[in-house]
Amino acid sequence: MPPVADQELMEVVDELLDRNPNSISTMSELSRKMHEIEQRQNAESWRRNLRKWRRTNAKEEHIAVIARAFGVPRDRLPAAKSTLPLSEIDRRLAALEATVGLVDESTTVGNLLEELVTKLADATERLRDLEAQSGLGGASQAVTQ
Repeated sequence: MPPVADQELMEVVDELLDRNPNSISTMSELSRKMHEIEQRQNAESWRRNLRKWRRTNAKEEHIAVIARAFGVPRDRLPAAKSTLPLSEIDRRLAALEATVGLVDESTTVGNLLEELVTKLADATERLRDLEAQSGLGGASQAVTQ
């Protein structure tokens, strides 16, 4: 099995289903077991979530429920992936730019940090373009201004 950090959550879940830990070999059995562990959602909701997580990210608390359902250690499943809002990226970029301003530009570290700031600024601009193309630009612009 490749390192879990290099795999998507549902790829690991599929591998676990093939191995049948804790007598769980189908998504239906997994969703029922998840309902037993975390009853705030019924088995059908868990089943829908499992399908949804093939396209999107699961929350950390949901990944922990999957691990408990299979009876495997949490570190056998990949970490939850979080997407940062553009405002958080802008805040981090500003903090990095401030840090770069404190480092002497003649040093190797200063040069590397300056290059990193430039690349992050390019990435932030690309994110803005993508959000504008997807129709999210207006909402994110209002948040960042």
